[in-house]
Amino acid sequence: MSNRNEKQKRNPLSSVKILLSALAVLALFYVLLAVLHRRIRSHSRTNLSGLEKAMQIYGSDSDRKLPRAEDASELKWEVEEIEQNSTAEWSEGKAFMKTIAVAIRAYAANLTLNSQLPADNDFEALGFMKYDFLGKYFKPDMLSFSVSSRRPLKFTITATNNDLTPTKVTLNQNGNWIETRIRK
Repeated sequence: MSNRNEKQKRNPLSSVKILLSALAVLALFYVLLAVLHRRIRSHSRTNLSGLEKAMQIYGSDSDRKLPRAEDASELKWEVEEIEQNSTAEWSEGKAFMKTIAVAIRAYAANLTLNSQLPADNDFEALGFMKYDFLGKYFKPDMLSFSVSSRRPLKFTITATNNDLTPTKVTLNQNGNWIETRIRK
């Protein structure tokens, strides 16, 4: 027993080290729990957001009336449509549309008094080549634009892809996005 007492006398910090190690493990466990809790709450918010969008679409299609119990199957169909929304694919189309909007603004800013607005869908007038808008989900023929006024500048840019939801998105000079869904 004297050997053990001698070891403790020689290394008095061993108990402190064990205590600090235990506290470090508890702190890491607490941080892990906090991260998991935050992640679960974030996922719940996303689900609620999807439900909110489904209710808004249902309301707009149903003259702002809430669904009745016998309409539950129709509501489920609307939620499934939202879950199949092609957000990632549309990010490509919207990026193309924003690029066209910048080019239209630059074109209009450089016009002289006698200059003409670009003709509808004249991408070359804006400085684009035919295949500048060739992407994975969008092809050049899926994009169109029209400039209707110089002062104030008014234009619309439209992208259409019948394989995606929504099928058509329009951007105007104010930066407003209008989505059109065509039910299949």
